[in-house]
Parts: sequence; structure tokens; C-alpha cells
Amino acid sequence: MAPGGLDQGYTVTSGFAFECLHFLPGNQSSSTFRYLGTEAVGARNYYVVAFAERPQGKTTTFLGVGGLEIPTVVQGIAWIDQESFQIIRMRTDLVESLPLSQMLPDSRSRRGLVQQTTEVTYAETRLLGVATPLWLPSEVTVQVVFNGDGFHNEHRYTNYERFRVSSKIVTH
Repeated sequence: MAPGGLDQGYTVTSGFAFECLHFLPGNQSSSTFRYLGTEAVGARNYYVVAFAERPQGKTTTFLGVGGLEIPTVVQGIAWIDQESFQIIRMRTDLVESLPLSQMLPDSRSRRGLVQQTTEVTYAETRLLGVATPLWLPSEVTVQVVFNGDGFHNEHRYTNYERFRVSSKIVTH
């Protein structure tokens, strides 16, 4: 959530490619996982796994407000394809609200971020020159309640492209 539009009645949300970082082997010890069962959607079968970050663990989720990166603690559910083991869909929710005073130290307000629900649908994406397909966000919905105001953002991603950058370090 970016601060630029809050005064004008809107908010900017970003960073959805990183929602699945909870499942990286190096991050798994920071969360608790629970297998909920399976779900069939159309012709596909999915494992359904719940997770919750531990408040004292290493967080992978941050909220950007007023130029600050504030760690948040989330819980969620992931739908994982039984054949490919790819995360196809994820939903995350804040475990607890963040008072504005925690987000902006010069504020005395108890209001703040009360809810943030993010739902991400991933799709297989093939990039030119990359042999292995990537699973990247295709649709994202974000519901935010901040300082008593509700915000709803929808994102649609298509036509991903690969960019290359090269640089040369020159010393004098």
C-alpha cells in the first residue's frame, strides 16, 4: 500500500509476485503449515494448505507507508496443483491490525490498517529465451480497510516480457 493516494481517496498496492515466498525452504520455519485436504476445480485437483506466519519469525510480508517498510504478519491459504506442485492460487490476510502509531511514529492515532486481504491467481508464463516456464500473477484482488476507509484494487497481468540490462563498473 503506497501513501501517495490515501489523501485523495485511493491506494496503490504492489509486490504480488512475492506472495508465495512463504513456501520457499528458507522461509518455511517462520510459518506454521497445515494440510486442509484436496479440492477439485474443473479437471484439475489441488492440495489446499493453510499457513500462518509466526509473529516472532522472519517475515516475508511488508507494508510500505510514508516511505517506511513495516513488517506485517499474515496467514493464508494456498491451492497447489497435485501434478506440477505449482501454487495456482493464494489468499492472505493480516493476522492482526496495525495501529497508525506503529506505522507512523509521529502519529497518536489508534486507527490504522485493520484489514488487508490479498487473493492472487497465478498462471504459467513462458518468456522468450527462458526454457523453464514461470508461474506469475495473472489476477490479483486486494481489499484494504485503512483508517476507517475501505479500498478495493484489482490487477490483471498479461504479456509479460523479459528485459535484459547490462552494466559496466569503471574505476578511476
